[in-house]
Amino acid sequence: MNFPLIHTGRRFFFFTFVVEGRRHVLSRLVRGERRPVLLPPGELVKTVWLSLHKINVHYTASDFIVMPDHVHLLLIVNSAEEFRFSPLVFAHWFMEATEGHYAWSRDYWIDISFDSRQLAAIRRYIKMNPARYFWKLDNPDMFRFRANLRHPILAPSLSWSAVGDITILASPFLYLVRLTMKKTAAELEDEIAAHVERARHGWTPVCGFISPGEREFERRLKALPNSRWIKTVPYGLPERYDPSVEDSRWLAAHRQLVLSSFDRDQIQPFKVTRHGCLAMNERIAAMVAANAGCGRTTGALAPPNPARGAALPHSAPPNPARGAALPHSAPPGQGSCGRTTGALAPPNPARGAALPHSAPPNPAQGFIDCSRGFGGATPVVRKTSLKGETKNGQ
Repeated sequence: MNFPLIHTGRRFFFFTFVVEGRRHVLSRLVRGERRPVLLPPGELVKTVWLSLHKINVHYTASDFIVMPDHVHLLLIVNSAEEFRFSPLVFAHWFMEATEGHYAWSRDYWIDISFDSRQLAAIRRYIKMNPARYFWKLDNPDMFRFRANLRHPILAPSLSWSAVGDITILASPFLYLVRLTMKKTAAELEDEIAAHVERARHGWTPVCGFISPGEREFERRLKALPNSRWIKTVPYGLPERYDPSVEDSRWLAAHRQLVLSSFDRDQIQPFKVTRHGCLAMNERIAAMVAANAGCGRTTGALAPPNPARGAALPHSAPPNPARGAALPHSAPPGQGSCGRTTGALAPPNPARGAALPHSAPPNPAQGFIDCSRGFGGATPVVRKTSLKGETKNGQ
């Protein structure tokens, strides 16, 4: 691994250190408190961290959090002239300076390449770490990784995996959302508003939320009190997938499903490519078509009454009269997904048609996993994208 040693200007380094054996010796978490209550070993970590500027004027101790069994640290190295700094040497020094009646694991993580958006995400991740702990503790099923997922609307030939509320796949009103940059601002705004209105009336969007238009739609979608959605990703999910702060919030609320159709050995986790996006779009279009083709009760079934604007109650029992999903053991003559065959059209193409997907943004060079980063072993490099918020379960 080749780390740059000579730095000029302002550079940011994000470190994560884990206690050997994941022992809870650094702090304890109190529900409702924004910061952990530090134990003596955690106080030592805090003292050493806050004294960095006195040790070296080029160091600034920025955001940090001391969790019961690990710490996250954001270090700023600032120098007007060329300054020699090795993140591996710093990590080794910090671990030695803070070890007491416990030992740090030799697996640690360093993020040394991120943009301003990722920096903001890292700071949010540090701040929200205690909240994420309780979200996971209170909703373990929503954070459980599901590999080799099988469902009637998912192509069995693909390697589906997911994290979140699997029941969202059973929504009878899935529809595809793709918003490209090949639109005028006015056209894009009209399209986003139309998608928001559909979601307000109970439709369940399926989207990658990658393009700027899709991210704006996602922001408005989350503001709807009863909305639910499927977030598809153009890469394989790692087995120890650790969602971002924003994803964690909505997973805990049972409102989001993160879905992948890729084998993680084929497309590196968190690596966004044009090929992956195009393949993802084709696969989710087929999934939505399979959902519509499952068949519902013959007749003029429509989504919830737009005049009333009510979202479908998530806990409502199946209602064959309204065309909801029937048990999969339904008698012959019904659709392949166990719904009565009929002529219900899929979502209005004029408002929700699949559009050509724009080229994805340049993949962010996110994470560098320096497992066994010292002690004679060769560090293992793992690059991921986006915000440094997925760190092997931290």
